[in-house]
Amino acid sequence: MRRDMDLIRHLLLLIEDQGSDMNSWIEDTIVEGHTEEEISHHIWLLSDGGFIDAIDLSTMECSSFKPRCLTWQGHEFLDAVRDKDIWSQTLDLAKHGGTNSLTALFDIAKFLVRKRIEKLLDIA
Repeated sequence: MRRDMDLIRHLLLLIEDQGSDMNSWIEDTIVEGHTEEEISHHIWLLSDGGFIDAIDLSTMECSSFKPRCLTWQGHEFLDAVRDKDIWSQTLDLAKHGGTNSLTALFDIAKFLVRKRIEKLLDIA
C-alpha cells in the first residue's frame, strides 16, 4: 500500500481535533474515500514514525490500529503543514524535487513557513 501524504495530514488534523488521553483511543477515524484498512495502515505509519501514539487492536483476522494522541513530533509537523497554502506549495515543491519523503516534506514546509515569517517581518 502506498503512503498517502494527504491522508497523513488529514489524520493528524483529526487526531489533534478529537484529542484523547493516554488511557483511551480515538474511535472515529473515518475519512471519506479511504478504507478502514488504508486508515489503519496510515495510523500505524504515523505511530511507527513517532508522530502519534497509537494502540494495536489487531486480531488474527485483521490489523487495526487506533490513535490516542499526537506526540511532540506530530504537533511540530502538523504546525508546519496546517496552512492549506503551505501544504499545497510543500507538495508541489516535493513533487518537482522528485520526493515524497516525510522528512523532505517537513523540511520544505518549515522553509516555507520561515520565508512567510521573514516576509511578514520584512527581513528578506
